[in-house]
Amino acid sequence: RARGRPLRLVRASAGPAPRATMSSFASIAMLMVDGGLSLDFGTVASLLSFTLAAGLLVSTLLPSASLSDVTKDFSGVSGLAGKELLQHGGREEPATPVKPKSSEKVEAMKVPALRAIRKLLGGCMGCHGKVRCWPSRLARPAGKGELAPDDAAIAKALEALRPPPRSQKAPSTLPGFDFEVHVAGPSARPSQEWPEELRQRVAELRAEVGNDVDFKRHAALGFCRDRDLVRFVLARQGNVAAAAKLLRQALRWRSKRMPYWLLADPDSEIAKLFEQHSRTGKVQVRGHDCFGRSIVTMDSSVETIKYGPMQTHFLAYCLEAALSECAEGVSKVCAIFDLERLAMGQAPMSSIRESLEILQAGYPETLGTCVVWQPPAYFKTLFAIIRHLIDPKTLAKVVVVHGPCEPGSHNDKVMTELFGNRWRETTGLALPRYERADSEWFGRVVEGARGYLHAAQWPAILARDARRAATAAKQGRGPPWEALRWEDAIDKTVWDGLHASFWERSLAGASPER
Repeated sequence: RARGRPLRLVRASAGPAPRATMSSFASIAMLMVDGGLSLDFGTVASLLSFTLAAGLLVSTLLPSASLSDVTKDFSGVSGLAGKELLQHGGREEPATPVKPKSSEKVEAMKVPALRAIRKLLGGCMGCHGKVRCWPSRLARPAGKGELAPDDAAIAKALEALRPPPRSQKAPSTLPGFDFEVHVAGPSARPSQEWPEELRQRVAELRAEVGNDVDFKRHAALGFCRDRDLVRFVLARQGNVAAAAKLLRQALRWRSKRMPYWLLADPDSEIAKLFEQHSRTGKVQVRGHDCFGRSIVTMDSSVETIKYGPMQTHFLAYCLEAALSECAEGVSKVCAIFDLERLAMGQAPMSSIRESLEILQAGYPETLGTCVVWQPPAYFKTLFAIIRHLIDPKTLAKVVVVHGPCEPGSHNDKVMTELFGNRWRETTGLALPRYERADSEWFGRVVEGARGYLHAAQWPAILARDARRAATAAKQGRGPPWEALRWEDAIDKTVWDGLHASFWERSLAGASPER
């Protein structure tokens, strides 16, 4: 606009946006065709992906659609002219062209306009900071140095993991909250307490799949218990045939990734690899909420390693740890998707697709509540539109926190009812970003997740896995599985071959050639 031409809020190359959007549409269609949407991780993650991708397409091709939330950021673009730009979508010349009077005025116009662009697109415009475009420069204020992890910070980080008092009262700010759906389903209770019809459906599922080689393999590893099978029955609303199809998909994925790792030995290869992935807290298990559910936070903007199978391994490891850490009588987890620094191209579509498969098929009926933290401006508008198309039970699991969270605000009340009065410390969402690390994926230095301090939380992770190993040993389960031979546990035709040293120590017999 400063050069006498319309200010276009469109990328020079909008290639990734349609691909991301079509992949999200395909994910939704796949889930609907594949036996219906279950009220769980996969549904919520797919809906979030759909909404974000649709918003990305709208903001790329039609920036004028319902963008009242960012109008105020154009106030510096000559007042009325900025509003006209929004109305025209940057495609036509405003009715009254505004000519800059000086170079100083041009510079003054740049910052609010580019901030609005960044808010529309969610951050970086695709270069991941390598080109250092204006939106990427605005993504992080300059001059922020690394915060030293002193003893006081470590003590504060450890204190934040202390669980809040348990609550037996449904949050007043979350209509539709049901303890059976959001906190403790049948898998949290002995099968003798289940309804007779549910026990019969689980027995039918076991009879349907029980003779499969994959079923026997993972049953020996400790997975296919009744408390596991009931999740698949519930995810398909009691349809045994659909539940069997979903279970076989989950078992095939488990045969490929083998997500049974424990970091009992801090010097092991897998412990060192997972420590690299936890360096900035991109996926972390942070204590419990007010209902005893484990808190899993995810922030893709702090990725430090190039995407590959290890990302999905680490995600599965964190989900297994979260389920094992739930309080007694609790079978669901609370997930927080931190979208404060969401940018285009933060993850390749292949990784997104497998992550959706993990959440949908691998861990059905696991999600209790999903908190979407500070998403881009377009998300709020689009979510308000599509929420009328979502099943009420699924909708009740999604909590969008957008805008100010000062004490006394609505967002503050929502977070307090979920995580207690110390929700800022418990979730880490109001704490500083302590960590900084070089990112192979973004090609620059990235700051860690809010509230994550590696020096404090990595020892806590190792201590947690030591407890898990001791519990598994008392129950007669592994690792290690001393009586289980390699050929009975590993399907060489499917297994990805990663972490072979872990399995060599955990199984009896010699490993095959890899």
